[in-house]
Amino acid sequence: MNSEDIEKQLFVENLEKNIVQPQQKSIENDFQDKHIKGQALMPLKGIINKDYIERINKSTYTWYDKLKGLAPIYAIDRHRLSTDGKGVTTLVVFHKCSLKCKYCINPQTWDMNHITMKLNPQELYEEVRIDNLYFLATGGGITFGGGEPGLYSDLIVKFKKVCNPKWKLTIETSLCVKQSHIKKLLPIIDYWIIDIKDMDNKRYKRYTGNNNSLMKRNLEYLLNQGKAEQMLIRAPYIVGYNTEVHVDENIKLLKELGVVNIERFTYEILSRRFSKLEDVLLGAME
Repeated sequence: MNSEDIEKQLFVENLEKNIVQPQQKSIENDFQDKHIKGQALMPLKGIINKDYIERINKSTYTWYDKLKGLAPIYAIDRHRLSTDGKGVTTLVVFHKCSLKCKYCINPQTWDMNHITMKLNPQELYEEVRIDNLYFLATGGGITFGGGEPGLYSDLIVKFKKVCNPKWKLTIETSLCVKQSHIKKLLPIIDYWIIDIKDMDNKRYKRYTGNNNSLMKRNLEYLLNQGKAEQMLIRAPYIVGYNTEVHVDENIKLLKELGVVNIERFTYEILSRRFSKLEDVLLGAME
């Protein structure tokens, strides 16, 4: 048993003893399910003091946080104008992502052991409501980013119920999430900003570490639901991973699927390690 497993085991045991049992029966029952119990690989003896539990609870995202309706949020960026949605927007950046992109602009969101803040829908609303007048005057609202905000569809749906109904909700997503998340978000998201990375699975996997099957399936689902006009699809040139020719191919495929709004751009990286000649050689190897 490694140190992570030991920490999980001790955390579960102490949650049951110090938090769950004194709470209402419904919460206690939730902690009896096989998913939670499955984390306890073997019985351990020992007592952890309250300070230890508090330290673990504050710095990590746990099953108990999810049960309480909390989501791990890396940052809240106010007064953004025409960068991620119409009008003045506030960007809510979530921790955790389905992908591990080589040129990720927010790699800090991958770290689930140093959470910046954990908020429920009402608490998130209290953080962003200050700009209500800006949102109403400009047709703006909240943009959910990350990380992968699609992983927190439950919180976003509940947030919609407590925020001003005139706020516009935008999501910046890779669509690399289970379709159940997309179906929950479908009725409440006003605009989808989707980074498809690459339509070719080989190039996609080399860059992101994952397959693009979920992305494609969810993209087709949104198009079939009549959301073409409410989507902006980003087709990037990724230095060292695809070429301008590949981007042309991606755009052609997207248009054939029925995509209307496509943004072509180049990922900005700190050092351009690949020249145009190397890109040509890369294309020849595909």
